[in-house]
Amino acid sequence: MSKDPQGHYHQRLYALDLATGAERRSSPVTIRASYPGTGDGSDDGHVLFNPAQYKERPGLLLLRGVVYTFWSSNCDHRPYTGWVIGYAAHGLRSKRVLDLTPNGHDGAIWASGAGPAAGPGGHIYFLDGNGSFGRRFDSRGFPIDHDFGNAFIRLSVSGGRIRVSDYFNMDHTRAESRADEDLGSGGALVLPPLRGQLKRIRKLAIGAGKDGHIYVVNRNDMGGFHPERNDIWQELPHALKGPEFGMPAYFNHEIYFGAVGQPIRAFRIQGT
Repeated sequence: MSKDPQGHYHQRLYALDLATGAERRSSPVTIRASYPGTGDGSDDGHVLFNPAQYKERPGLLLLRGVVYTFWSSNCDHRPYTGWVIGYAAHGLRSKRVLDLTPNGHDGAIWASGAGPAAGPGGHIYFLDGNGSFGRRFDSRGFPIDHDFGNAFIRLSVSGGRIRVSDYFNMDHTRAESRADEDLGSGGALVLPPLRGQLKRIRKLAIGAGKDGHIYVVNRNDMGGFHPERNDIWQELPHALKGPEFGMPAYFNHEIYFGAVGQPIRAFRIQGT
């Protein structure tokens, strides 16, 4: 972020030549975006990206020729919402825009600096922070106001448009948002295909946040929201003795977490 002599803030995306370090011809591009909605920072039916309110805290993601940027707030100072903004890797043209809380507030993406995960089929997985989550749902179980705060998210691209194609949210998500115990402090990890009983292949993703629980979701059916239970592949309550601020790691059928104030712990995958 920079500030010009007139006091205006700017966020820019740069492209560099790795051989020389020089900027590419199309670089930099100023980050600009708007999205239909009436949430924080909206005007006349559109939420406006205000560069003074955000920082690009998570890692960038290059996927299928698009560089995706993900935006966090400045220490939860409102107004802010949950932006995903993508640019063509060649030419830096604006390609994709999504707001995860367009009719609410908060729900930014920070992940303690970890980058979102790309899975097979061009899907994108991550956890977002405290924020508005809908109270009414459509026939698929998706919030009708399109607010997905404090959730385990899967994004997909179809017809040139990026959208939430599946999600999981905890049964006590609103209480966690009020208590600042969001999932968004951690990163999502896409696991390799795992062969379980009856030789079935399981396609899973895993993540943890401030509450110390480990959540394992089926990438083909992440679980959505149920107010009385968490309908996911597996939940390990309080498996971590502190909040998770970072990305877990996978190696040789073991998953490693490093919670705050705790040694690194390994969890072995026994069967799926």
